[in-house]
Order: sequence, then C-alpha cells, then structure tokens
Amino acid sequence: MLAAVAILSTPVYRGNAVLRAANVDRSILGNFGSGLGSASGPTNIAGSIDEAIAIVRSQQFAKGIIIANNLMPGLFPNRWNDRSRTWNTNTRLKGQPTRARAFRKFDDNIRTVTAHMKTGLMTISIDWKDWTMAAS
Repeated sequence: MLAAVAILSTPVYRGNAVLRAANVDRSILGNFGSGLGSASGPTNIAGSIDEAIAIVRSQQFAKGIIIANNLMPGLFPNRWNDRSRTWNTNTRLKGQPTRARAFRKFDDNIRTVTAHMKTGLMTISIDWKDWTMAAS
C-alpha cells in the first residue's frame, strides 16, 4: 500500500534559506516602510528579527513573489490550461483566481517562516512541485 502511495503521489521539494535579521532601511520599502514606525532601526535582536519576520510573512511581500515568479498557475493547476496558457472558464470557479486567494494558499501550504530568537536567524522554507522553483 505504501509503495502505491509513493508511486502515485506528486513529489514535493523543499528549498530552505537561512537569513540573518538586520536593520531595515525604511527608505527602500516605500509606502510599506512608513507603516513600520519612525524609529531609525531596531535596538535589539528580538526587535530586528520580529520586524524581519513581519515583512517576510506580509501579504505584500508574498504577492510580489507570486507575481514575479508566475506562481499563480502552479498554485491553481486545476484552473489553469497549460495548452492555451489561459485560465479555464469551464470550471465551477471561473477565471483567474484572486491574488488574495493566491496569498492564502501560498501562506498556508507553500511558505514556512521560522524564527531562531537566540541567534537572530530565520529560516524560510518553500515546498513546491518543481525543484528548481523550490530552490530559487
């Protein structure tokens, strides 16, 4: 039985990146940075990593990754027609999924962010069906 599951299931690949939280230059974040406060930077590791995690977990950051890497078809494969490279119109949920739905799916099923408070490091994991996309 386990052999059948292993043969019939789609492999999922995990890409990991370990990052060190650093002071955030709010000037490069544009309007998003203005909502982070007016302080010039975090004064301790806990504040620095909390801020970095908030940015990495944010909807704006995730939507940017989804759009820049064209992940929508991979997030909603049943709604995407590979042959015509268009969204299916013959499904119950017609047309292209919203970016909000893409974010929820990405946040719930694809991306994991783990903080290591003592070291000031965070691990970002991406689980994806394509190993090259998971690794990048």
